[in-house]
Amino acid sequence: MAESQPDKIGWFIRLKAAFCRICPLCCLARRRPDSALARRIRVVQAHCPFCHAHVKVQRARASAGKT
Repeated sequence: MAESQPDKIGWFIRLKAAFCRICPLCCLARRRPDSALARRIRVVQAHCPFCHAHVKVQRARASAGKT
């Protein structure tokens, strides 16, 4: 249930999410989501631990903002 509680996300998950935020490929894919590069990156994101951490942190921040 760590996704619903932002303070329960550990420092290691936050560190991996920070790496995803500065990854040049991920930044390009987020900036231009309809590009061919972004479509290829989405396939890689399904297996990337850094991208998973980024999604987990973003969901936690979104759920914390709703309450």
